[in-house]
Amino acid sequence: LPRSDPNLLSAEAPPATDALELILGWTSSLMEVDSVWRALQEEKARGWASEAVDRMWKRRDELMSKANRRTEVFTPSTKKYVRFYREWMPALAPVFAGRAGANRSFADIGASPGGMCEYLVGDLGWRGHAFSLSQADGGFGMTFSHVRLGYSDADLSADGSWRRLLGAAPSADFVNAGIVVDRGQKKAHGAAEAGEARRESV
Repeated sequence: LPRSDPNLLSAEAPPATDALELILGWTSSLMEVDSVWRALQEEKARGWASEAVDRMWKRRDELMSKANRRTEVFTPSTKKYVRFYREWMPALAPVFAGRAGANRSFADIGASPGGMCEYLVGDLGWRGHAFSLSQADGGFGMTFSHVRLGYSDADLSADGSWRRLLGAAPSADFVNAGIVVDRGQKKAHGAAEAGEARRESV
């Protein structure tokens, strides 16, 4: 996240819709000039089209539905996530190898159950702030906590939620945005395409 500007958090800040348009324009420009960003966006598109990912989310929804019927909250374990990050994160950059990046900071958006946080804080010695949908709103809930980890409930579909993120974590060396956030983008994108198709058929 960029270092905070007091104006971003003030009443004079641009509306969320304007901020979204700015981000979308910035993303489009990066697609044209940055091959790494373009490759990441293409990888995201492949993920959106993945039947395996859709099956995983269907299974997750079934588990959540069963838990809701039992009036219990289903919170997955962090173990498989931590194993994954331990194997793959060091391959991305040296800073993720051992404790070379100790004392660095991070923000984890869509953090629950906390696998990434557990890896960065527990294995690497980083400090950070986690954001996730509250259990009351249908979120998983966090199973990892630590003195070097702050936490805030966050509903990224709510107007102005980006301001609260900036207020809690004004700067970070690394920002992780979880697949839960990406799934919401996919749903919104699909709904927009369906609406456009209906308008064209009229």
